[in-house]
Amino acid sequence: MDAIGFRTVGPDDEPAWFALFAAVRGEELAMAAWDTALRDIVLRQQFDAQRSGYRAHHPSASELLILLDDRPVGWTIIDRSGPTWHCLDIAVAAEHRRRGIATRVIRSWQTEAAADRRAISLSVNRTNAAACALYEALGFRIVGQTDTHWVLEWRT
Repeated sequence: MDAIGFRTVGPDDEPAWFALFAAVRGEELAMAAWDTALRDIVLRQQFDAQRSGYRAHHPSASELLILLDDRPVGWTIIDRSGPTWHCLDIAVAAEHRRRGIATRVIRSWQTEAAADRRAISLSVNRTNAAACALYEALGFRIVGQTDTHWVLEWRT
């Protein structure tokens, strides 16, 4: 089985993180046919706005690259500072999906959270059937909703 690891995002990691973000979000937003320069501008604005928002609302959150055999294949942002851990974002590049990477990441959180008797919460777009199925299989349950997202929680 491939080795999964994490690396705290540092200044030297921003190009790799943005490349992953652009690939994942570009796919989600069906931007393949967009003009490359315009696509890059829009994705850079989204990347910067998302990071700024998360940092403002969750200053203790960890920004981590997900590594597969020491290569970045995704990222996660998780705030472990409160009584409930908040997964703000998790994504794996399309070419690395369906290999159990996100499952292994989340299970590692569940092991850690259980040891501390903490819950984990996250939100997921209702239309993201694959992510919804993954979270359900990992024991997350719906505890709230918005117009577009389910709010999920896992408890020990």
